[in-house]
Order: sequence, then structure tokens, then C-alpha cells
Amino acid sequence: MDKIKTPFGEIGIFIDGQETDYNFIKLDNEVIGKQVTGRYMIKTDRINDNKEHIISCCIKDISNDVEIQHDGDEDFEVIEFVRSKMDLSIGVKGERFDDEPYFAGNKFDYGVQFEEYGISYIQNQGTKTEYFVFGICWVEDFYEDDCRTWYGAELGLYEKII
Repeated sequence: MDKIKTPFGEIGIFIDGQETDYNFIKLDNEVIGKQVTGRYMIKTDRINDNKEHIISCCIKDISNDVEIQHDGDEDFEVIEFVRSKMDLSIGVKGERFDDEPYFAGNKFDYGVQFEEYGISYIQNQGTKTEYFVFGICWVEDFYEDDCRTWYGAELGLYEKII
């Protein structure tokens, strides 16, 4: 099965730490009126067994010379990888609160947590959400204050596609 290959490494999808096959959709490389190098969406289904699961999107075999940043906005969390003129963002729909992946006041029925080289959805026993989506976007001509990968990975843009 094909995998998404980025300048930082291959994208892997993991369920409870075990790598799994995935399908992806290649998206238009125009973001906020500007070009990006790569832009993809991965959609994974909820596991229907009423147990807690961690569904992760991570960069495999990444070198240790990258700068990693965590960021978020209302209903959106993103992990960003920067090296030289390259920048890659992986985004998810949800909210993370302090160091807890979810809590009773969360408006989503799942949690979000950052991983060392990626980001995860936490499906709990009460999760009814049918699927989880990861947005992936990168550029190879990154400049200071460049926000293209943020918008390219932002999941609100994908709702028309899903």
C-alpha cells in the first residue's frame, strides 16, 4: 500500500502503537492563494469495541535535526516540524487541555495529545464520533511568519471533501 512520503520522512498511522495501512487523499496545492509542496488528508474510522484507543499520525524515521512546535486554536491542534527552508504541519480537529488528552468539559467526545513526532486522537469508551481526520501539509520554501502549512493542515477546509 502507498504511504505519504515527505521531506521529513514517511507518514505512518498507528493504532495503539501498531502501524496500520491507511488511505489518503491528495489535495490541491493551493492554500490561502499560495502554493504548497504537498497536501493530504487521512481519514480513519472509529474502532467499534467500546474501549480506549490511541490513533496516531506520526513521521517515521525522522532525523533529530528538526525543530518541533506544538500549537492550537479553537477546535484545532497542530504539530509543526521545521528544518532549514522546509516546514510540515499535521493538524487534527479537537482540543487539548493542559497535559490531559480529554476531560468531562471537552465539547468533543474524544481527546487529542501530542506525540514525539506526531499527534493522536484518544478514542474513549464513550466516543461516538464516526471517524478521525489528519491534515498534512508541507512546503520546501519556508520563510519567517509563513502560515501556509497551518492553513493547509487545518481541518475545517476538509469538511467539504469528507
